[in-house]
Amino acid sequence: MTAPLDSGVEKNLRAALASNNGNLGRTYLLLQEGISSNLDLVNAGVAANSGAASNARAIITSILSGACPSSPSIAAQAGRAIGGMHCTHSEFSPETKEHLRSLRAILDENAENIEAVQKEDSEIRAASELLERTIESLDGGGSRTCTWEECWSGVVLHKLRFPRWNCRNA
Repeated sequence: MTAPLDSGVEKNLRAALASNNGNLGRTYLLLQEGISSNLDLVNAGVAANSGAASNARAIITSILSGACPSSPSIAAQAGRAIGGMHCTHSEFSPETKEHLRSLRAILDENAENIEAVQKEDSEIRAASELLERTIESLDGGGSRTCTWEECWSGVVLHKLRFPRWNCRNA
Protein backbone atom coordinates (compact mmCIF):
# COMPACT_ATOMS: atom_id res chain seq x y z
CA MET A 1 0.00 0.00 0.00
CA THR A 2 2.56 2.54 -1.12
CA ALA A 3 0.61 4.32 -3.85
CA PRO A 4 0.79 8.12 -3.59
CA LEU A 5 -1.93 9.60 -1.42
CA ASP A 6 -4.67 11.76 -2.84
CA SER A 7 -3.86 15.36 -1.89
CA GLY A 8 -7.07 15.65 0.15
CA VAL A 9 -6.28 12.48 2.08
CA GLU A 10 -2.73 13.64 2.76
CA LYS A 11 -4.00 17.05 3.89
CA ASN A 12 -6.44 15.39 6.32
CA LEU A 13 -3.75 13.10 7.73
CA ARG A 14 -1.19 15.88 8.15
CA ALA A 15 -3.77 18.08 9.90
CA ALA A 16 -4.72 15.21 12.21
CA LEU A 17 -1.07 14.54 13.09
CA ALA A 18 -0.40 18.24 13.69
CA SER A 19 -3.42 18.51 16.01
CA ASN A 20 -2.47 15.42 18.02
CA ASN A 21 -1.54 16.57 21.53
CA GLY A 22 0.42 13.41 22.33
CA ASN A 23 3.98 12.43 21.55
CA LEU A 24 3.03 11.33 18.05
CA GLY A 25 1.77 14.83 17.21
CA ARG A 26 4.72 16.50 18.88
CA THR A 27 7.09 14.21 16.96
CA TYR A 28 5.32 15.05 13.69
CA LEU A 29 5.67 18.79 14.34
CA LEU A 30 9.37 18.43 15.15
CA LEU A 31 9.91 16.42 11.98
CA GLN A 32 8.21 19.22 10.04
CA GLU A 33 10.68 21.66 11.63
CA GLY A 34 13.57 19.55 10.34
CA ILE A 35 14.42 17.80 13.61
CA SER A 36 14.70 14.21 12.53
CA SER A 37 17.46 12.36 14.38
CA ASN A 38 16.37 10.00 17.12
CA LEU A 39 18.72 11.70 19.58
CA ASP A 40 17.29 15.14 18.82
CA LEU A 41 13.75 13.80 19.28
CA VAL A 42 14.71 12.28 22.63
CA ASN A 43 16.38 15.54 23.70
CA ALA A 44 13.22 17.42 22.71
CA GLY A 45 11.29 15.22 25.13
CA VAL A 46 8.99 13.43 22.69
CA ALA A 47 10.50 9.99 23.26
CA ALA A 48 12.11 8.21 26.18
CA ASN A 49 14.89 6.70 24.08
CA SER A 50 16.08 6.31 20.51
CA GLY A 51 13.96 3.18 20.01
CA ALA A 52 10.79 5.02 20.96
CA ALA A 53 11.76 7.91 18.66
CA SER A 54 12.38 5.48 15.82
CA ASN A 55 9.02 3.82 16.42
CA ALA A 56 7.21 7.17 16.34
CA ARG A 57 8.91 8.07 13.06
CA ALA A 58 7.93 4.67 11.62
CA ILE A 59 4.31 5.20 12.65
CA ILE A 60 4.19 8.66 11.06
CA THR A 61 5.80 7.32 7.89
CA SER A 62 3.28 4.49 7.79
CA ILE A 63 0.34 6.87 8.16
CA LEU A 64 1.57 9.26 5.48
CA SER A 65 3.05 6.83 2.97
CA GLY A 66 1.15 3.61 3.54
CA ALA A 67 4.46 1.77 4.02
CA CYS A 68 3.52 -0.73 6.71
CA PRO A 69 6.16 -1.85 9.19
CA SER A 70 6.72 -5.60 9.25
CA SER A 71 7.67 -5.57 12.94
CA PRO A 72 4.63 -6.86 14.83
CA SER A 73 5.08 -4.50 17.76
CA ILE A 74 5.49 -1.40 15.59
CA ALA A 75 2.63 -2.49 13.33
CA ALA A 76 0.42 -2.84 16.43
CA GLN A 77 1.44 0.63 17.65
CA ALA A 78 0.74 2.14 14.24
CA GLY A 79 -2.62 0.37 14.10
CA ARG A 80 -3.61 1.82 17.47
CA ALA A 81 -2.53 5.30 16.37
CA ILE A 82 -4.63 4.97 13.23
CA GLY A 83 -7.59 3.72 15.24
CA GLY A 84 -7.31 6.79 17.45
CA MET A 85 -7.13 9.12 14.47
CA HIS A 86 -10.12 7.46 12.87
CA CYS A 87 -12.23 7.84 16.02
CA THR A 88 -11.10 11.37 16.86
CA HIS A 89 -11.59 12.90 13.44
CA SER A 90 -15.17 12.39 12.30
CA GLU A 91 -14.60 15.15 9.74
CA PHE A 92 -12.34 12.95 7.63
CA SER A 93 -13.40 12.53 4.03
CA PRO A 94 -14.69 9.12 2.93
CA GLU A 95 -11.42 8.65 1.02
CA THR A 96 -9.37 9.32 4.15
CA LYS A 97 -11.49 6.94 6.19
CA GLU A 98 -11.07 4.23 3.56
CA HIS A 99 -7.31 4.80 3.43
CA LEU A 100 -7.11 4.41 7.23
CA ARG A 101 -9.32 1.29 7.20
CA SER A 102 -7.17 -0.34 4.52
CA LEU A 103 -3.96 0.62 6.25
CA ARG A 104 -5.24 -0.63 9.61
CA ALA A 105 -6.17 -4.01 8.08
CA ILE A 106 -2.63 -4.49 6.76
CA LEU A 107 -1.09 -3.34 10.04
CA ASP A 108 -3.31 -5.69 12.04
CA GLU A 109 -2.29 -8.56 9.77
CA ASN A 110 1.40 -7.70 10.31
CA ALA A 111 0.88 -7.39 14.07
CA GLU A 112 -0.76 -10.82 14.25
CA ASN A 113 1.72 -12.68 12.02
CA ILE A 114 2.72 -15.60 14.24
CA GLU A 115 6.10 -16.20 12.56
CA ALA A 116 7.04 -12.52 12.81
CA VAL A 117 5.93 -12.36 16.46
CA GLN A 118 8.05 -15.41 17.29
CA LYS A 119 11.05 -13.97 15.43
CA GLU A 120 10.71 -10.62 17.19
CA ASP A 121 10.35 -12.37 20.56
CA SER A 122 13.49 -14.42 19.87
CA GLU A 123 15.44 -11.29 18.92
CA ILE A 124 14.32 -9.52 22.10
CA ARG A 125 15.31 -12.51 24.24
CA ALA A 126 18.74 -12.67 22.60
CA ALA A 127 19.32 -8.95 23.11
CA SER A 128 18.20 -9.23 26.73
CA GLU A 129 20.58 -12.13 27.39
CA LEU A 130 23.45 -10.19 25.79
CA LEU A 131 22.66 -7.19 27.96
CA GLU A 132 22.63 -9.35 31.10
CA ARG A 133 26.01 -10.88 30.22
CA THR A 134 27.44 -7.42 29.51
CA ILE A 135 26.22 -6.07 32.83
CA GLU A 136 27.61 -9.05 34.70
CA SER A 137 31.01 -8.63 33.06
CA LEU A 138 31.11 -4.93 33.90
CA ASP A 139 30.47 -5.36 37.59
CA GLY A 140 32.24 -8.67 38.08
CA GLY A 141 29.06 -10.71 38.27
CA GLY A 142 28.21 -9.58 41.77
CA SER A 143 26.40 -6.72 43.28
CA ARG A 144 27.75 -3.74 45.14
CA THR A 145 26.19 -2.12 48.16
CA CYS A 146 26.48 1.62 48.30
CA THR A 147 25.17 4.22 50.66
CA TRP A 148 22.06 6.18 49.79
CA GLU A 149 24.17 9.29 49.29
CA GLU A 150 26.53 7.50 46.90
CA CYS A 151 23.66 6.17 44.84
CA TRP A 152 22.08 9.55 44.36
CA SER A 153 25.24 11.65 44.16
CA GLY A 154 26.50 9.73 41.16
CA VAL A 155 29.92 9.11 42.71
CA VAL A 156 29.61 5.37 42.24
CA LEU A 157 28.06 5.74 38.80
CA HIS A 158 31.37 7.05 37.47
CA LYS A 159 33.31 4.11 38.90
CA LEU A 160 31.12 1.31 37.57
CA ARG A 161 28.81 1.22 34.60
CA PHE A 162 25.44 -0.50 34.99
CA PRO A 163 26.03 -2.08 38.41
CA ARG A 164 23.26 -3.87 40.26
CA TRP A 165 22.61 -1.51 43.14
CA ASN A 166 21.67 -2.65 46.60
CA CYS A 167 21.20 0.77 48.11
CA ARG A 168 20.65 1.14 51.80
CA ASN A 169 19.72 4.31 53.56
CA ALA A 170 22.92 4.91 55.57
